[in-house]
Amino acid sequence: DNTMDPAYAKDVFPTNRSYSLVWHYDSGLEPVDDGAEKGYFEGLPTGAVAADGVVGKGAKLEEGDVIVAENSSAADSSRKVNLNYDGSEYFCFSVWVKLESLEAEQIIFKKSKEYALRYVPEIGFVVDLWVPDSSSDSVKYAWSSGMSDIKAGEWVYVAFSRHTISQSNFYVNERKIETEPEQIAWTGTRDVADFEVGGFTGTIDELMLGSCYRDDDWTRLTYLNQRPENYWPIVTAE
Repeated sequence: DNTMDPAYAKDVFPTNRSYSLVWHYDSGLEPVDDGAEKGYFEGLPTGAVAADGVVGKGAKLEEGDVIVAENSSAADSSRKVNLNYDGSEYFCFSVWVKLESLEAEQIIFKKSKEYALRYVPEIGFVVDLWVPDSSSDSVKYAWSSGMSDIKAGEWVYVAFSRHTISQSNFYVNERKIETEPEQIAWTGTRDVADFEVGGFTGTIDELMLGSCYRDDDWTRLTYLNQRPENYWPIVTAE
C-alpha cells in the first residue's frame, strides 16, 4: 500500500518487468484501474458491478456485460508494454473466475484472433493462441483443461504461460495440465480489436496479462497467495 520504504515497494506488478495489465477490481469499476506500474490499460465496464472477490472486491458480470481495455487493439510506441500477441514473444496470464453455471460455452476474456480464455462444457477451460506464419499455414493452438476442480459457484484459478520455443504451462488451481494442445489451421488474417473481459455469467478477480514466462513455482505461488482459503493471519485483541 505504498507505506513501505522505499516507495517503489508498491510496484507489485511493474510493467517494466513484463506485467502488461493488472486488474485487481478493488478500486471501483468506473473505470477499472490498472494496477501495473504504468497503468496504461484502464477498463471501461458495461454492466459489471462490484462483488465479493478472491482478494479484492471482484467484478460480477452477466453474459452480456463486458469490460474493455481502452486503446489496446494495436501496439503504441509511447507505451513500454502492449496487449498484443503474434506468436513470437512470451505470453502469460492468471485469473480467478467463478462461473454461475457450467451448462453453456462462455468466454472469459479475448483479444480477437490473438488469444482467448473460454469455458466449454465437458471440456473445461480452453486457452486459444493464434500464431500466424507467413511461410506456411498459420495455426491456432487450443489447450484444454478437463473438468477436474471446476464447479459452478466456486472460485477457480486459471494460469497459463508460453515461451517462444513452444514451452508452455497451464494450471487450474494447483493442477498442472499435461495434455498437448489441439492444432487448428487458419488463414492468418487477424482482426484488430481491443482486449475485453466478458461473455459469461459469474465473477472475476485478480486478472493479470504479461509478456513473460512464469515457471511452475512462480505460477503456484501466485495461487497460494491469492486463494480464498488460508488468508494471511489477522491479528485481533481480546
